[in-house]
Amino acid sequence: MQRFTALDCGKTFAEAEGDVAYCADMLDYYAGLVVDGATRERRAPPPAAYELDAACSIATYPAGVAALVTPWNYPLLQAVLKVAPAVAAGCPFVLKPSPLASLTCVDFLQTILGPLTPPGACNLLTGGPPLSAVDRGAGALLADPRVAVCSFTGSSRGGEAVLNAAAPFARPSALELGGKGALVVLDDADVEAAADQALVCSATSRLLIQRPIYDAVVERVLEKMAAVVVGKPLDAATTMGPLVSREQQERVLGFVERARQAALDVRQPAAQADGSGYFAPPTLVLGDLEGSEVWREEVFGPVLCAMPFESDEDAINLVNASRFGLAHAVFSADEARAAKCADALDAGVVWVNANQILWPDTPFGGWKASGFGFEQGAEGMAPFLRRKSVVVAPSPAPERGYVAAW
Repeated sequence: MQRFTALDCGKTFAEAEGDVAYCADMLDYYAGLVVDGATRERRAPPPAAYELDAACSIATYPAGVAALVTPWNYPLLQAVLKVAPAVAAGCPFVLKPSPLASLTCVDFLQTILGPLTPPGACNLLTGGPPLSAVDRGAGALLADPRVAVCSFTGSSRGGEAVLNAAAPFARPSALELGGKGALVVLDDADVEAAADQALVCSATSRLLIQRPIYDAVVERVLEKMAAVVVGKPLDAATTMGPLVSREQQERVLGFVERARQAALDVRQPAAQADGSGYFAPPTLVLGDLEGSEVWREEVFGPVLCAMPFESDEDAINLVNASRFGLAHAVFSADEARAAKCADALDAGVVWVNANQILWPDTPFGGWKASGFGFEQGAEGMAPFLRRKSVVVAPSPAPERGYVAAW
């Protein structure tokens, strides 16, 4: 499974091992949350002022057929994040992985999950042109009126297509979309730790550093970038693999070239990969970035932008000026100061003195243009469940169904 994951999207074998281990934990977690549709949650009786002798119970049912559309960057993990809660909720599903990374999902369903599920419960749809917001296969799936709920992870443009497809059916959809994650380094932070975590590119593309330590953090980031080994994902020496496709490589390198043309300070390690794959070097962009394309738009590649700031309030304003709000991080030695900053940031997830730390019970999802709904935790099952309030009154029923309490 690790090999499939590495070959699917170009991540290193070590990263793929981490993904597989986390997926095992996620499957185990949701196995403990399996919903029994026969159980009902009883609610407290109505207050005395309502003068009603009645009781209410909440029944929970599977939402129905779930369309699960996943991206290429975490082919196995994103599939498990959707499949596990759908199965726990009792929903049959159709998994539609990215056309650029389907091998892992094929192996996962054929060899692991498929044999454990009833016929018709576990389905996989592959193929489709990879360059559209939602490929042809996913588009056909989302247009099917038999689909009751959709969970989608991908671009903001793809999320718009999902919502347009859902509108005629009033279909509930959970979306995890683009991001422009920021790591805020306050002037009392551990420089070494902040520089280390700034290179966790899946959650960080903007680095905001308080002025007194700006030069020190940038210097350490550049040193750590120089130690990155770009190469083939199954090579043990590789610490950063290729991008998933030529088109994605061209997209990332296009951002870098336009940053150069805009007279921004672009820094890259001297050593490059051998050119036999879709490689892009780790890149740090410095300068007056506010409002620039590379600061504003999601690159989805190894490009980090760094800017200094003066006060904590300045940092908060710079972070929140983005239309995205997926995940940010704050580094500070002062716990209260860091917490105040974290509370003020617009995002579904904020780390303090850490980056990319999650476990199965941790809800993960975005605000603003980064989507809505959560994956992981009990919240991750919510899209796949329908609830019904069953109100029972003794016979004969009261004359009025509602009695005001004032």
